[in-house]
Amino acid sequence: MVPTCRLSQATLRQLLLGHHLTPGDRVLDATADGEFIEIFEFFGLNVDDPDEISGTHHPGRPRFVLARPEGRSPFELSRTVAGWLGRLSPGGTLVLIDAPDPDVISTFPGVSRTWISDGSTFTSLTISSQIRTAAEWQEFSLPGALPPIVPAA
Repeated sequence: MVPTCRLSQATLRQLLLGHHLTPGDRVLDATADGEFIEIFEFFGLNVDDPDEISGTHHPGRPRFVLARPEGRSPFELSRTVAGWLGRLSPGGTLVLIDAPDPDVISTFPGVSRTWISDGSTFTSLTISSQIRTAAEWQEFSLPGALPPIVPAA
């Protein structure tokens, strides 16, 4: 049985096939409630743990991150986007659903696109094949967006 999803089949097809995702690809559901985990797993995608430390290098970086702003301020969202980009594999794509200000993604290098489907606005950023650290991505975040506080070891 196909898991339920808030998005239509056409929108799901656009997200998955439009970003060339195939079974076995690594993805990250960065929504607060993990609303896409079941549908990603149904399609054979390997879903990364959203609580993993951002920027940690390991062989299985996600090719695709799907997220919602979850009420974050523009500065907080910019910082969070930098963290998600730090986890993304080179050439990967981040998609934000219903970002209050889609321009928050435009401060980061890559190819961005915005479209509307199912009454939602989708903003994507596909990054280059250059590997960047989480700290390097933070440098691109909105001016005034302070880096996240990392506890001392």
